[in-house]
Amino acid sequence: MTIERKRKNAYLGQAEAAELTTWLNGDRPEYRKEGIKRRRIGHLIEDMNNSAQLFLAGRRDDKLVAHIDKELSSYKLWIETKQLVPTQSSTKTFAEPAWWFGWHSNAGNSIAMAIIIIVRLGDRGLLGRVRICERCKRWFYANYNHRRFCQEECRIRDYQTSEGFRARRRALYKQL
Repeated sequence: MTIERKRKNAYLGQAEAAELTTWLNGDRPEYRKEGIKRRRIGHLIEDMNNSAQLFLAGRRDDKLVAHIDKELSSYKLWIETKQLVPTQSSTKTFAEPAWWFGWHSNAGNSIAMAIIIIVRLGDRGLLGRVRICERCKRWFYANYNHRRFCQEECRIRDYQTSEGFRARRRALYKQL
């Protein structure tokens, strides 16, 4: 008898944001040497999210929007294309050429990847879900809009250190 594991839900934008948050956190060795670039893009995301919050509140900060535009325009992007060798397929009579598209930037390919993901998420209204955990300060993608912590452990630790939890705990120990 095999036990089937429950499949995790996939959320809109989660797959794209996973690569972005991995890069922002420097989780891979090749990403760790780009600390200044990661911080700069992180500040850009925070500024964009702050601007969106102000807009939703009925205000507009033109200086912040100008700063975001200036920061984004400092990254020049271009596409490199390569035509791949066609392979014969059993379902097609004529093999069609395949194309490979790669994004590049004057600041490096990882910046190009980050900017493209930021644009895609922002276009769909999901960039606000890329945020920093309030407990451990790591970047994560919030599957639900109300999430403040990257994982269950951070949420529990934050609750356990709250004053309300400590007061209830003291009251409970006084009763014993």
